[in-house]
Amino acid sequence: MNCNVCKSPWGQCLCRWDQIVDKETRENEFPFRHRVKLVVLGHYEDINAGFRESVEQWELGLAKILIRDGRRIPEEIPGWTVIDGPQPFSYSRNVNLGWTVTGNADVILCGDDIRFDGPFVKTLQEAVYSDPTVGVSTVQLHGNSPFVCGYWKRSVLDAVGKMDENFTGYGYDDNDFCRRMELAGFHTLPVEIPCQHGGAATFFRRQAEGGTNVQESCDRNRALFNKKWGTDLK
Repeated sequence: MNCNVCKSPWGQCLCRWDQIVDKETRENEFPFRHRVKLVVLGHYEDINAGFRESVEQWELGLAKILIRDGRRIPEEIPGWTVIDGPQPFSYSRNVNLGWTVTGNADVILCGDDIRFDGPFVKTLQEAVYSDPTVGVSTVQLHGNSPFVCGYWKRSVLDAVGKMDENFTGYGYDDNDFCRRMELAGFHTLPVEIPCQHGGAATFFRRQAEGGTNVQESCDRNRALFNKKWGTDLK
């Protein structure tokens, strides 16, 4: 079954399906209370393939979008909408692209070094809508950023705005966004989700291949964060 407007496989279209199909079809095809799409950023096929397998094992009814960086991942993947991220790589810019192409849907944003060991959408969705001041629900990884795997309400993304693309490479772009989110009156809610996390696997692998130096990038972005917010983070 394909979307009547963009002709993409149903569940992967980037248009507003809620305006073009009847209520019964929507409820049958999309089992979640609130419209949501998954966005993942990927660079290496072996890492990304493991992520896709873990998602597909548990969440068949989820619309899935891959922002492809570096072109090592196939252009066409069954069940996924694949979009090429601009070059050179910028995490903040690619996240903004993912939030834009999802239209007015909520977004589950993930790094592809996470592996799910059970269903996750319903738990994250129920948590983020449990209180109007929750901006993002995230898997409980004991101190890790909600950008590892977070369910972001569209209303919050609209209220806070895009990520600051002055942060390039690795580090502090997530701190900046979360600070802005908190100043807007929202907070992060961790929840227990069965999963495993590899921890910045793509960034460190790219560094080993002569790409972005993680420490230098983190130092540069920390200086930018301090200047922007008047802080003195070390």
